[in-house]
Amino acid sequence: MEIRTDIRASDLADMPADMQAELEAVSKSRRDFMKVTGMAAMSAVIAGCAAHDVKVKPMLRKPEGITPGVVYDYASTCQMCSANCGTLMKVRDGRPVKPEGNPDNPLSQGGLCAAGQAQLWGLYNPDRLHGPTPKEEPDGWADLDARKRWQTLDNFVAAALKAGPVRLLTGTVSGPGARAVIEKFCAATGARHVAYDACSAWPIAAAHRDTHGQARVPHYRFENADVVFSFDADFLGNWISPIEFARAWSKGRDLRFGRKSMTRHIQFESRMSTTGACADERFRVRNAERGAVLVDLANRLGGSFGEAGKHPVPAADMDRLAKELQAAGRRGLVVSGSHDVKQQRLINWINHKLGAYGSTLELAAFSQQKLGSDEAMAALVKELEAGSVKTLIVWGVNPAFDLPGGAKFKELLGKVTHKIAIGMHADETASECDWIAADSHPHETWNDFEPVRGLYTLAQPTVQRLWDTRPALQSLLRWAGDNDAQRDYRAWLQKHWETNVLAGMPWTTAVQIGVRDRRAELAGAEPAFVGPGDVSGVGSVATGDGIEIVTYESYNLGDGRHAGNGWLQEMPDPLVRVSWTNFAGMSPFTMEKLGVSEGDMVEVKAGDATCMAPVVRLPGTAEDVVVLPLGYGRTKAGRIVHGMGVEQDAVNTETSAIGDNAFPLAGHAFGSVSKTGKTYHRLALLQTHDSQENRPLAKETALELWLKDAKAGNQHEIPPVDVTLWKRWEYKGHKWGMVVDLNLCTGCHACAIACQVENNVPVVGKDEVWRRREMHWIRIDRYFEDDPTTKYDGNPTNVANPEVVFQPMMCQHCENAPCETVCPVIATSHSDEGLNIQTYNRCIGTRYCANNCPYKVRRFNWFTYKHRDLAMNLVLNPDISIRTQGVMEKCSMCAQRIYDGKRAAALHQTKVEDGSIRTACQQTCPTNAIVFGDQNDKDSVVAKLGRDGRNYAVLAEINTRPAVTYLTKVRNRKAKPHETAHEEKAAKRKANEHKGHDH
Repeated sequence: MEIRTDIRASDLADMPADMQAELEAVSKSRRDFMKVTGMAAMSAVIAGCAAHDVKVKPMLRKPEGITPGVVYDYASTCQMCSANCGTLMKVRDGRPVKPEGNPDNPLSQGGLCAAGQAQLWGLYNPDRLHGPTPKEEPDGWADLDARKRWQTLDNFVAAALKAGPVRLLTGTVSGPGARAVIEKFCAATGARHVAYDACSAWPIAAAHRDTHGQARVPHYRFENADVVFSFDADFLGNWISPIEFARAWSKGRDLRFGRKSMTRHIQFESRMSTTGACADERFRVRNAERGAVLVDLANRLGGSFGEAGKHPVPAADMDRLAKELQAAGRRGLVVSGSHDVKQQRLINWINHKLGAYGSTLELAAFSQQKLGSDEAMAALVKELEAGSVKTLIVWGVNPAFDLPGGAKFKELLGKVTHKIAIGMHADETASECDWIAADSHPHETWNDFEPVRGLYTLAQPTVQRLWDTRPALQSLLRWAGDNDAQRDYRAWLQKHWETNVLAGMPWTTAVQIGVRDRRAELAGAEPAFVGPGDVSGVGSVATGDGIEIVTYESYNLGDGRHAGNGWLQEMPDPLVRVSWTNFAGMSPFTMEKLGVSEGDMVEVKAGDATCMAPVVRLPGTAEDVVVLPLGYGRTKAGRIVHGMGVEQDAVNTETSAIGDNAFPLAGHAFGSVSKTGKTYHRLALLQTHDSQENRPLAKETALELWLKDAKAGNQHEIPPVDVTLWKRWEYKGHKWGMVVDLNLCTGCHACAIACQVENNVPVVGKDEVWRRREMHWIRIDRYFEDDPTTKYDGNPTNVANPEVVFQPMMCQHCENAPCETVCPVIATSHSDEGLNIQTYNRCIGTRYCANNCPYKVRRFNWFTYKHRDLAMNLVLNPDISIRTQGVMEKCSMCAQRIYDGKRAAALHQTKVEDGSIRTACQQTCPTNAIVFGDQNDKDSVVAKLGRDGRNYAVLAEINTRPAVTYLTKVRNRKAKPHETAHEEKAAKRKANEHKGHDH
């Protein structure tokens, strides 16, 4: 049956009422999806399978350029945050099935974060609004069709726009076309546009307004830096553009293929972050002490900024670090996540002193990924307090939840006569508005972006609109009176780009690659430094009553916008390893001082703001600091996640929220922590053991040792492995394998979520995670160092400032696989290409294989996991079979991708080229830490890395001969005593072996 493109759901209006009702509800199968979207003649055929006959005629010619069942890539832009990374959306039969990173995008360069991988959850989420939604339904509303409902809303808006002062409140809007629409709307209605970001970078822009005359956030070029100093800027985790920064940072850390030098990375921070975990040296500095460290550093670089207060970084270290930074000159870079504008001014002075502007950071081609203004938002709040705003339009932001004064903002909405929200959900803010204009999902509409000045990207629809929604930009055009542009926004956008953006590039080319880069035209236009401005008082140490409160944007939920995403709710915090709730992270010393244990419920309070959370141990956190992730506590995030994440001991059972909202505390520096007397019994931890117990699992060494010996850190004694119970396999064709470079892994979990989306790994919910029944095929183990010289009570998690290493752990595809020998029905077996294969329909669920796996990477389906709403089954990848209750599953090395790669090579009568097959985890990795390929091809990258001195196998001593190996982590610092002692011991052992051979 050929695909038809001329049938739409709207054409089926003459169907019987019961069939129309069926079309209105998306259910679990592809057939229902086709019926709802009206994609194919198949839709009519399936309708014919119902009780009513519908005659159809098969197409004799397939649509040009489309082959049913074949996946096509469409270049687009990720909109899960304002970083706007480039994406390639895989579309099959008109249905988006998997996002990938776009290698043609010069910022993200093919990488994609965990949230970007999880974006399809939002597309098919039935909690999305299906049409315009009034707070109070007008008379006869139920009898109106979609067109008349939108007309009713538009009439309300038209009257509201005439009522008086109008304000349009949005998040960051960077695209030239999108900005032009807003300008057109404001010009036509007299509205004023206000943009804000819940997790703002405005202090950086405000500081540059003072020091350079331009309120801009620089574009940071980590790839050009030899020395990086970061003051609480989590640039590998969630700061401004983490995928871009991670890719750039990794280029200076990659020791593969003959490179002998590394970027130096120094981190000063109050909490243990993923960026701090990856640093060469890390200093615990409370937020209150950060300014003192900055002044001390600036004075040592030649500044005169007054006396620096007392801080925890030793003077000898400060002197050494200042000399390093000064020697780096224009290849040095200092960044800060501080919200203190004075501190940011001092950061600017230091970068200017180094000559870094135009080298490691740019103000000509500046970042537009955080355009929100805290000052403009504060002015809007004052206008609301005065009652001078008569009409407020809120698009894509949720200030009632994510402003520190969110509760106050919610009250102030009562003073606004007309309130309209544009969004996909009835969130905490939208639900307070008179009307919600149901916005289309980003995959259903056109849009554009300019994340960095001069770099333009496009977003294009990859699926027909599932419901009666309307894109926000088209709503604004309609309300501005431009009905022609509203009706054909694609044509309007194309004309705007051809006039203002493309500069000779054909529109079709821009759509195909998704990007137009004109940054070279801005070269050499760096604004001049005019002076540091007022930095008085920066060097003093802030004081306050109680414990210091540190909040940060959570790695999985962001500012809370992803709270309705089950994939991201089940993704654990990379360091704490907790999912499905927020937490109060503390150092072991602080926990002991407060008399609390892990799991104890505490109330963190500052003024009238409070947050309830269970205590978790977070080594590396500064003393007298409590750490709270933001984004939790959403009360209107959707029924699917609430049904899977809220249990009897939930923090907020009255509102069915997952966790508690920490945003009210974001504006407070100090507060109190008190025990509630309750215990959070079901803490969904995905890792309960933090130590390697001195086993060589995740190996690491120092650069100075590695430069002397390529096997440094990798010289552990391994018993002879020639004796085996198994007959050696012969791989006459391919032998697939993987190498993971621990030096580049940042623990971001993008690989784990990409694997979950690609392979239909189910979300099991908070209770099942608590029972240790999570289903992730990739586990990102996080180990705190086992350095015996830094323990103070024998517990490695109680090390005051431990080093951290991340290790992705998936099925190792062992040649001598312990799982294969114990399966009574041969459901797990070995392929002639080196893969450990799981035959699902043969598995009877004995779980012997899981018991016998030394790596603990096999997952058992305790239930037939289903989404709480059948529509969510549309996120499933049609290439992958669904596992049912009683079946074991695990990493397959993306066998479906291997098959596709081999088939494509066969069709073209060529061999499988190295790099032509990329696993889901490899493709998305922001730092290129994962390499997959044919180990039998001696020229392949994976084979070359297998011969690298840093290459090792985990638990090699038990002779499983895994196909997955790792590269030792190297830190650019001096060797520690226990590392040196280990290398000396290894050298002596090697010398003794040589003596034995000589004898």
